[in-house]
Amino acid sequence: MRSQLSVNFTKARRRFTRIYWKNLFFPGTLGKIPAKHILRLLPSNPVVVDAGAHIGIDSQYFAEKFPDGQIFSVEPVSEIFQALSERMRDYKNSTLVKVGLAEFSGITKINLSSGESDASSSILAPKDHLAQHPKVFFNDSEQINVLTLEDFMAFHGIQMIDLLWLDLQGLEPAVLRKSSNALKKIRLIHTEVSFIETYDGVELFSEFDSFLKSHSFKLLKLNKDFKDMGNALYLNYKFNLRTATTN
Repeated sequence: MRSQLSVNFTKARRRFTRIYWKNLFFPGTLGKIPAKHILRLLPSNPVVVDAGAHIGIDSQYFAEKFPDGQIFSVEPVSEIFQALSERMRDYKNSTLVKVGLAEFSGITKINLSSGESDASSSILAPKDHLAQHPKVFFNDSEQINVLTLEDFMAFHGIQMIDLLWLDLQGLEPAVLRKSSNALKKIRLIHTEVSFIETYDGVELFSEFDSFLKSHSFKLLKLNKDFKDMGNALYLNYKFNLRTATTN
């Protein structure tokens, strides 16, 4: 029988090979779900909520791809929001919202990331992230306004969401658990998932996956390029064809 050490080495070698060649021939795709798996499931005028939009790369993509759609770009960090505003200023189908999604509505603190990445800021305190990404620092914080997903939808008159794009650095499960009624109004969820406790108290993928499946979501794609975090795409198989739009 093969030793466990040999099995682990083989798995590690295959993973390194896959990531190496993917990065060589398809730069910029690591950690991402291919767009083709998403676009085929969306109408020509989708409602997209990009929460944790950062500087708007994904928001811009959807705004250009769907000129008749409505794109909500949601980002709470002041400096990042300025860059987002600059990128999205000419897209009339985009609504910019300076707020964070959370498991409650109110005011809270976000831990700001710096160094090699300004895209790791989180309401949760960093944990294994410090060891996995030693050149990313969390030396500052900022007070931000936050809303639950249901309060966000109500405030903006959103009746249904075709694509909920979540990049909340570990807070995705908490947000959805506190807005379970909203899940019935969402067609697709593209969410970052955690395989280790990157942030303090983060819910790991297996538990998060079970929760979403218990609410009629089917896992379509899972990206595991990285050890700590990845992305998953879910389809609500009970979601009826959209009959309403945002007000």
